[in-house]
Amino acid sequence: MNKDISIIGFRKSTEKTSTYFKKIASGGLLLLLMLSPMTLSGDTKIGYIDSNKILEEYRGKNELKQKLEKELAKWQEEAMAKKQKIESSIKEFDSQSLMLSEKVRLRKRQDIEKLQLEYEAFIQKIWGQEGLAKQKNVDIMKPFIDKVNLILKELGEKEDYTIVFDVASTGVVYTKEGLDLTEKVISELNIDFAPITSMKEDEKTLFWVFAFEELTREAREYKHGTQISGYIKAGFVKTDKFKAIKSNKLSDAMNEANIGKKEEDFTVADYAKIGKFAGVKLVVTGEVTRVGDKVNITCQVIDVETTKVIAKEIESSSGGEREDLVDMADRIASKLLPRITE
Repeated sequence: MNKDISIIGFRKSTEKTSTYFKKIASGGLLLLLMLSPMTLSGDTKIGYIDSNKILEEYRGKNELKQKLEKELAKWQEEAMAKKQKIESSIKEFDSQSLMLSEKVRLRKRQDIEKLQLEYEAFIQKIWGQEGLAKQKNVDIMKPFIDKVNLILKELGEKEDYTIVFDVASTGVVYTKEGLDLTEKVISELNIDFAPITSMKEDEKTLFWVFAFEELTREAREYKHGTQISGYIKAGFVKTDKFKAIKSNKLSDAMNEANIGKKEEDFTVADYAKIGKFAGVKLVVTGEVTRVGDKVNITCQVIDVETTKVIAKEIESSSGGEREDLVDMADRIASKLLPRITE
């Protein structure tokens, strides 16, 4: 019996996550806007988009990818368990082979072969050409694709386009300047992520939100610390009273502060020290836990000058999807902001 069992299917399945994610344009974003009869005349107006660029510059791209990875991780874990069972059976067979009768050896070989066939069938079911992984990707990407198509439809009707092609999937080799609608689509898609900037920059309070400490395994698995800090930062910025410093400025400040310990061990004084080097007035820190679908957040605001916590809030959510986390971060920001802007 050969000890080396083929697990190529599982390895390839883990590599396909980004491949599935990148192939959303295969038929999905190609929108033919037949707003007038398809007779190409002198009045025909044709435009095009680059769906690859649209996805690349969409600010919600990472959240979509994380949602897909979360789903694939469940299947990958199941595949790994099946693979380990096969390897364990092979190891047991090899260690006992000399002591077994030919009849028992044959039965055990058949049992292992059955496990192998079940494993291969599972891999095909999930990561095959029309497998569940592909369908899950389609389901996750559908709202994004629908939104792009709606934007294109509105642009087509407003600017009188007869047809819009996707150059990422149609093999177009030449286009006339002025027909590209890609940037317009990207601008519309990202409008929800754009901060309000009507207030003069030098009048805004400089601040920084550190990645929240992830206290449970699931919080670390879903990278909630970085997610929550980003949502709270956005909540501060959109009030038009706060301005977050650039991340490279914070990195320089941390080097200058030279605290000499891990971030999870920082004290209020440590955060304030970094804040002084960074030139901010406020520093926001916190902790996040996740058990099942329940997420808890503790958030505090530190006044850099006084080295004191000037506001603190705790919030919970019964769901762990992006919308749940954004709502929770918004609730925290709405409670904190009146207390730190008085």
